[in-house]
Amino acid sequence: MNVVLTGAEAMACAAELAGVQIAPVFPITPQTQVIETLSQNRRVLMLRANSEYNVMAMASGAAWAGARVFTVTSSQGLVMMSEMMWEVAGNRLPVVMGVFNRALKGPGWNLGTQQNDSLMMRDTGWLMFHAETAQELLDFVLIAFRIAEERCLPAMVVGDGFYLSHANEPVDVPEEADVRRFLPPRPSRAGLPDFNDPAAFGVLTTSEWHFDFYRELHEEMEGLANGPLSATFADFRDVFGRLYDLIETQDVEDAETIVVAMSSIAGTVRALLEERREEYRRVGLVKLRSVRPFPGLALASCLGRAKKVVVIDRNLSPCLGGIIAAEATAELQRFGISPLPWIYSVVAGLGGLPVGRDSLARLLDEVAVSPRPERVLFLK
Repeated sequence: MNVVLTGAEAMACAAELAGVQIAPVFPITPQTQVIETLSQNRRVLMLRANSEYNVMAMASGAAWAGARVFTVTSSQGLVMMSEMMWEVAGNRLPVVMGVFNRALKGPGWNLGTQQNDSLMMRDTGWLMFHAETAQELLDFVLIAFRIAEERCLPAMVVGDGFYLSHANEPVDVPEEADVRRFLPPRPSRAGLPDFNDPAAFGVLTTSEWHFDFYRELHEEMEGLANGPLSATFADFRDVFGRLYDLIETQDVEDAETIVVAMSSIAGTVRALLEERREEYRRVGLVKLRSVRPFPGLALASCLGRAKKVVVIDRNLSPCLGGIIAAEATAELQRFGISPLPWIYSVVAGLGGLPVGRDSLARLLDEVAVSPRPERVLFLK
């Protein structure tokens, strides 16, 4: 059924369709509409917490009890959850969380979108999927639950605040029966608390055990980037008719310059390239849908043939530049791409500043005549 929804409504709709049983919540702009929409569903038990830390603590407890759990947050709320996020990942609890990116408070409050809030959680052990459209938000919440529960890993589904959370778009909302074909009830797993088999949880661990746990977590998550999720995406296509992957490409086969972007900026780049195809006929696009796992091999296969790679980040790591640019560069080196293409780290849209087609066109024109990249380009 095709309906017009905001990104926030699409995220709430996905949680309802997924059969979420418990949703601990605390409001924060720009995700509050998700809570307001979800609260109209009487089948979801919503627990009002007194802080975001306690939201994640409640989510942890509900997941330990075997429930299908969903929550949502943004910006300062995500930072406040961070301590518990390590514990949720460490206990391999399949919590799914929606995040609408918003700038963190620095010199003052800013409500515009910026991806530092979610990206600073990339080392916690959570899967991280980024959506461009309301349709992708809905679909990836369903996909995230399937992957999280099969792999016993928590997952975030992330979108740009306001540009996606508050924009109205047509969304194909599936029938609940079809969702059940793709996403059955949460499977039971060994190791959950059992009154008939007393055990201790969250106790002090040895250094050797701790080391081995995180090595295994790293190896498992890295392995997910190289093929195992293809079966899940294929199952989703078979039920709903839409095929996804960790990256999406456009005109990269013979491109001399390839733009790498994610979330709403990727849509603007695509619109520019389609509108001015003759002018930018040797420019391709790679849209990144996943930060964890990071699809390094897939990126290297696409980008290794290009002469120039332009990575547009709506985030900033001071003294480094764009976070995705840094990770992409490291992956190209790791997979032995030689010679490396010129990589342009472009930081744009901080604090919700618009990134329009005219500014992107100026960027591509500058890159076309640039002999070598600056360390970081700030696009405004």
